[in-house]
Amino acid sequence: MDRLSISTDGFYWIGGARGLFRFTGESIEEVILKDHQGHISKDKSIQSKMIEDDIGRLWFSAISSFFCYDPVSEKVSSHSIEANGLQLKADYQPFHFDHDEQELWLKAGDRLWAYQVHSGNHRPLSEPSNAVHYSVFPLGGQAYRICGSRWMFAAMELIEIRPGESPAEVKEVIPQEEVICTLQLSPDSILLGTRRGLKLLDFNKPVLRAEAFLSDKLEVDVSSLEKTEDGRILASFTGMGVALIDLPSGQITELLADKEGKKASAPDQLVKDLNGHFLSTQLNDGILRIKRDTLHIFNPVPTIKAPIREMRLDEDGNKYLLLNDGMVWRQSQTGSWTNLLAGVPDHKLPKTGSLAMFRDSLIIVGSRHLWLITPGGREYFSFPEDFIDRLMEQTEKPPLVITRAGIQSINIQNGELDLLPIPSLRAVSPYFFSNFFPLDDQQFIVNRQPSALLHISTADETYAIKDTTKGIGEIYCTRQIQDGWIYAAGNEGLFLLHRSGHQQIPLKIGRIVNPSIQTMTEDDQGNLWLGTMNGLLTYRPSDSSLSYFGKRDGLLSEQFQNTPPITLPNGEIWMATDAGVVAFQPEKLLQQKHHRDPYIAKIWTNEEPLQSDTSSHYLKRLELNYLRNTLKFKVAAKGFGRSAASGIRYQMQGYEEKAAYTDFNTTIRYPNLPPGNYTLQLTAINQNGLPSGVRELAVIIRPPFTQTLTFKLLAGLGLILLVGSGYAILLSRERQRQRRIQEQQARLAAERDRIAGEVHDDLGGQLSSIMYLSEELLLTEASPGTERELSRINELSRNSLQNVRDIIFALDNRRSTVADLGEQLRGSGGEFFADHQVRFNYEEKLDAPDTVLSSRQKRNLTLIIKEAWHNTAKHAQATEVNVHYQQDNKLLTVVVSDNGKGFNEPVSATATGGYGLDNMREKATSIGGELSIDSTPGRGTRLTLLVPVSRAD
Repeated sequence: MDRLSISTDGFYWIGGARGLFRFTGESIEEVILKDHQGHISKDKSIQSKMIEDDIGRLWFSAISSFFCYDPVSEKVSSHSIEANGLQLKADYQPFHFDHDEQELWLKAGDRLWAYQVHSGNHRPLSEPSNAVHYSVFPLGGQAYRICGSRWMFAAMELIEIRPGESPAEVKEVIPQEEVICTLQLSPDSILLGTRRGLKLLDFNKPVLRAEAFLSDKLEVDVSSLEKTEDGRILASFTGMGVALIDLPSGQITELLADKEGKKASAPDQLVKDLNGHFLSTQLNDGILRIKRDTLHIFNPVPTIKAPIREMRLDEDGNKYLLLNDGMVWRQSQTGSWTNLLAGVPDHKLPKTGSLAMFRDSLIIVGSRHLWLITPGGREYFSFPEDFIDRLMEQTEKPPLVITRAGIQSINIQNGELDLLPIPSLRAVSPYFFSNFFPLDDQQFIVNRQPSALLHISTADETYAIKDTTKGIGEIYCTRQIQDGWIYAAGNEGLFLLHRSGHQQIPLKIGRIVNPSIQTMTEDDQGNLWLGTMNGLLTYRPSDSSLSYFGKRDGLLSEQFQNTPPITLPNGEIWMATDAGVVAFQPEKLLQQKHHRDPYIAKIWTNEEPLQSDTSSHYLKRLELNYLRNTLKFKVAAKGFGRSAASGIRYQMQGYEEKAAYTDFNTTIRYPNLPPGNYTLQLTAINQNGLPSGVRELAVIIRPPFTQTLTFKLLAGLGLILLVGSGYAILLSRERQRQRRIQEQQARLAAERDRIAGEVHDDLGGQLSSIMYLSEELLLTEASPGTERELSRINELSRNSLQNVRDIIFALDNRRSTVADLGEQLRGSGGEFFADHQVRFNYEEKLDAPDTVLSSRQKRNLTLIIKEAWHNTAKHAQATEVNVHYQQDNKLLTVVVSDNGKGFNEPVSATATGGYGLDNMREKATSIGGELSIDSTPGRGTRLTLLVPVSRAD
């Protein structure tokens, strides 16, 4: 392994003789160096680390040129430097990117160059240089100091780069030192890693001289130097490992190793990752990850690795451990450990027993044995009745013990052991009670077989059963938290107990679902710490959130013991595993940050690899045809830390209602995804089961053209055009029909006008002549015998002439408005009643005098009114006739009234020569009108005619 680099997107890049590789923290894949034409580069030997520019491209060198690799398009381009018209063929080494000038600084040939990454222009950056490794340190403004290390050759080069000064001078300093690497501590001092250990170069000294930084130790090769966030130094010492150095003291404070205790014995290069942790490349031995902080979970009793049966803490802060082998250890406040049962024969040891504190004494039971440890010594008791394995402490009361007879109280007086039965807690069979758990001074919970919990109250010196809980499996521990809630945990998970029953608390984190909980305690923030058979869980009742801790966080084992934990005065919690005791500070443990970013390693469509110009790692939008709708994604995460709680939560939003879970480096599949717009959301779950980075990919499945909006719009437009065309055809036909009707009506009107003209000219003229001749004969030559006949002829001719005029008016299209009809009625009514010596009054009120009447309307209205006049003249004996003619809101009203004698009975249809009242009503109905007659003998007659008309707008 030659060179390790990290890019800002979280990927690690490894370059060496075998080519370029992408490393995620868990998996590694080779990067095929293809150019934009698809040709694979033959120059695969990577000679430098990766230098990243502002747009994420990676610059590195091979043997004969230097390359630019674009991770997004997965394409590489080759570049070179020309000097004096010749292309340099060897010794390329990029080492820095100048963000201000967008220039790549590299060594090519015998000097340093600045290469403009966008235009390809380049300029010499320095005079000739013989160094093989360069470090760049800022001096302020745009000035930089370049330190050139010659590795196995003596002396170091100093090159100061300032704006406008090019090429820069190369100064050779400290000729007696073989410098391998450098690290700037301040603008005035540089820490040197040499072949004889660490040296310090102080620019404030009048003479530049490398002074020993650690004069008495570690005078070996220093291959790499890095600075931590808190200002300490990490140094790789060949053959020894990676040392953490505290600057104020200048001494090594800790030699770091991996989680298995393996030291970095062959370190080469140190690289700082995005989480503040460091990676150390090992010569021919992979990569060692060095965490930023020491582990927050540790073994406080490294000498004891056996399973712990019970733990106790007394009022003085002394800790007691009971091991499965029956040994009892006590740690004093000074930290020393003492075996309290040292020298006790094996057959008297309280194996698989229990501890309890009572005043200043420690009571230990196990099977038939009981030990009493007092400040004055230890005392042994043997009892023929078997003990189970549990004691329970009581405040100001002797401990309780479980026996075959039930729960009893221990009484030791004058060197005698006695057990006092509790009547309410007698056993009905052997092993009736298996365990009990104190809650507070006045209550505890006892586990009764099979799988039942009894809630016991100890108030008033009695032991009363408050309630019973069943159906929650086998319980191993209980806890009453600060808020008063009681939790019980066992082989079926965690339960919340209350008076009305119980409620299971769902515990699901990664692949862990409702694990078997062996032990439980609470910290000062109200969080529950659950020791399970799968690791350590933290449950926060306030928001029901979970965290997980396993071996990667420092656990000796992920299998906890059914042992009550202890909490020290400083908040530190001790819990027992099958590999010994673990201790931790809850607050510090919860502050750990392990960031992981998900990514898509590969995409398949219809089981074929996706062909795209953008790498699946960086693809943001995936748009596919509906025929390529079976999708498969290989999902993974960048970074370190895998546990039973880690993985990837994924959801195709818009398709799936809930998110699902999978492990890293697995494949998720969506067969026959319906057309639509979706978002594939990936959330990395870190080693503690907490959500970390998020990756989203827009997925668009284009529908068939027949389901697209374009098709629907075109189809709608086509339908509109079709309907429009049909409507246009129908409209054209209707217009032609209307035109024909109009032409026919025009011809008909012309014919009517012609007939009216001929009737007026011929028949009207002849009737007028007959009327005038009969009048002249009556005046001049009428004899008594002919006068009556001449009068009759004159009257008939006069009536016929008036009828002819009415017919002509009905046929005349030029006189077709309501005003024209009114004028016709006024004239003909005046003439008619003048001949009958009856006064005629006409009243007219028209809102729209231009409203047009049809020929039939004019004809029927005229005939109805003329019939009424004739009836009045012939039968009414009236002296006055009134006509009220009104048009209002599309309704024509004609009222004819007289002051005649009136009538009671309807007049027959033949009363007026065939045109009776019934005939008048028929004529009114035929034009949509309504006729009514109101007559009273002696009070005249009133005829009302209502006819709807079309108002002219």
